[in-house]
Amino acid sequence: MDERELASVLLMLFDQCADAGSDDVEEGWPEELAGCRTTSFEEEGLLTSDHGLVLRLEDGSEFQITVVKSR
Repeated sequence: MDERELASVLLMLFDQCADAGSDDVEEGWPEELAGCRTTSFEEEGLLTSDHGLVLRLEDGSEFQITVVKSR
């Protein structure tokens, strides 16, 4: 698995959290991630050669998560 593939998997996981209903929160989905939006660095047009994703929460918080393969 390379950085791009792992970033894609993380994107899918965050999308699942975003789609989680209130019943899913009880099953371990963080409530803060419900309704979040995620895009890849590539989709955002970020000027970087890194792979990762941008995570936007409903409260306006934004995080950039970079995936770097160390071995």
